[in-house]
Amino acid sequence: MTKITKSSFFLTIFVVSLIWFSITLMILMFHEDHIHRQYLRDNLKIQESLESRDHFKLVHNKQPLKVDAFVSPEVRRPLLKTPKMKSPPKNKVPSRFLHQQLQPPKQKFESRRLSNKSSVKEHVDAGLKFTETKLKKNNVNENPNVYVIPDSEWKRLQHLDVIASMDAPGEMGNAVRVNVTKLAPDERSQYDRLYKLNGFNQYVSDMISYHRRLADIRNPQCKAKLYPKDLPNTSVIICLHNEAWSVLLRTVHSILNRSPPNLIHEIILVDDFSDLAHLKKPLDDYMATLKKVKVLHTKKREGLVRARLLGYSITTGDTLTFLDSHVECFPGWLEPLLDRVHTDPTVAVAPLIPIISSDSFSSQKSVASLVAVGGFDIEKMTFNWNNIPRTQRQQRQNAADPQKSPTIAGGLFTISRDFFTKIGTYDEGMNIWGGENLEISFRVWMCGGSLEIHPCSAVAHIFRAVSPYKWGSTPIFETLRHNSVRVAEVWMDDYKDYYYGTLNFNLGNFGDISSRKELRKKLNCHSFDWYVKNVYPTIKLPKRALFVGELKSFLAPSVCMDSMGGGHSATIEVQGQPCHGGGGNQFFRLTADGRIERNSACLDFNSKNKTLHFIRCDGGSTQTWQFTKDQQIKLQLWDLCLELISNRRTLAMNNCEAIPKQQWAWTKKYI
Repeated sequence: MTKITKSSFFLTIFVVSLIWFSITLMILMFHEDHIHRQYLRDNLKIQESLESRDHFKLVHNKQPLKVDAFVSPEVRRPLLKTPKMKSPPKNKVPSRFLHQQLQPPKQKFESRRLSNKSSVKEHVDAGLKFTETKLKKNNVNENPNVYVIPDSEWKRLQHLDVIASMDAPGEMGNAVRVNVTKLAPDERSQYDRLYKLNGFNQYVSDMISYHRRLADIRNPQCKAKLYPKDLPNTSVIICLHNEAWSVLLRTVHSILNRSPPNLIHEIILVDDFSDLAHLKKPLDDYMATLKKVKVLHTKKREGLVRARLLGYSITTGDTLTFLDSHVECFPGWLEPLLDRVHTDPTVAVAPLIPIISSDSFSSQKSVASLVAVGGFDIEKMTFNWNNIPRTQRQQRQNAADPQKSPTIAGGLFTISRDFFTKIGTYDEGMNIWGGENLEISFRVWMCGGSLEIHPCSAVAHIFRAVSPYKWGSTPIFETLRHNSVRVAEVWMDDYKDYYYGTLNFNLGNFGDISSRKELRKKLNCHSFDWYVKNVYPTIKLPKRALFVGELKSFLAPSVCMDSMGGGHSATIEVQGQPCHGGGGNQFFRLTADGRIERNSACLDFNSKNKTLHFIRCDGGSTQTWQFTKDQQIKLQLWDLCLELISNRRTLAMNNCEAIPKQQWAWTKKYI
């Protein structure tokens, strides 16, 4: 009994000790957890706020500077202090917290204004954006000094982080609107000049942070998607010509700010012979402070294709990502593109392309309307967007799945560097801009690859209404024709006649294409008929035509029927105009079912006001024509014929007679 009691006593002592030790250990662990959770919370808040990296916190040397600032006081923006990152606790951070440090912060950022309510003016000098700060110190100095930033400080100050107010201009992709009626005369003049120079509102762009935040607009399936750790890196190639400073910097910083650092191998900026001062030494100096950015300058105007090839020639990354110089990348934009190329190296994949308003710089905040596929107009050789075909929509199992596309826009896509090299890079015979997107689209599909658009990647783009760029001494039409004919001659086989008819078979000088034809033969590429039937079966091909080309008058052989740009509108009347031989508004097709077409519109006779227009095709009696043996353009059921009135500009419908003013000649019969 004594032995049992003694044993029980020691057992009880042991159990009590074990419980006491366990409780003590739990208290210590809880305390440690609390310390590190607080540490992480504080630093994640700061990390999130630093992502904005708004305009620079300036350190002045108190030397006065007189500046001609042009942005009005109504659009000044608050500058906020940069908090210092807290030092971690001395004891080691437990490994179970390490993954939390790598996750994006989830707490909503709340900005704080400075007590002295700093105001900021934006200043542009020789195209460069400098910032001056006026500090109002508790009403002690009503007219504060304006300080100069010495050149030695320039590089360092460019990259100091500042927490911007959430209501700062343009944050989260919100619109910025300026009441131009309230601008001073010199400010209004600057506003108009910059708009004309760029084709977009640079005045507004200069008010927006180079690091402005954009909302995460990915769908839930995309946000939940996980990617492997061994994704390939990429070399980003950006070509530019006379780009606005603020727009270009937002492009570069959005790439750096919203991409995992290990996936951005390098960014190559190719300046294609810009003549603006800020794109010379100032650009070199600024980008020299960003470790991964390299700048190349061409010695003459090369155009998009040859500039991209110059950038490609010095890349060393696993993949290539081509971007325009006026874009902003959304959160999570890069990983989906690299993942697809990693999975299938023969895929060239493009992001969704939300629109940045050229006026207010607002960005689209939903991708639902952007899920589409690329196509093209075979008569005009222009890219267009189409709805996803029903069969493909039915096959999609997940909203995060990429979508096969017959063509891509061409400005923004990722491709394996090795595959890009294998299939012949770009056609360096193309000039300035245009046609390269269709050329690489046809070549990728026909030579063993495929194109996709990824719904989990979004890169916003400024779309201009008018191109402000200089095209050299060659007219724009001739440059576009030069490039498109090269594409058609090499890749489109007999289908090229659909486009050539639009040109009135006036192909111009399109250069030597022998090496590109040899490339196609070497790669054993498919025919264009294969492409149409297997890749783009929904393509809209014009109906079989009896006659195509210009419609010339017998009465005045130098006068042709001209649509005057009309199409789908009854407000623009058809006229007689001097024949120019360039197709366009003077190219028509008489189909086997009696329609005179221009693009997707049909010649229509308005019986009420006796006028002729090109409107939407409806197959009615006022759109059914016949080319008679007497070479008349006859409205079949009305016994009326097209007539050129003596003033040689007005076209009318009158009773049919075999007279010269009712006789016409087509450029080409049957296609």
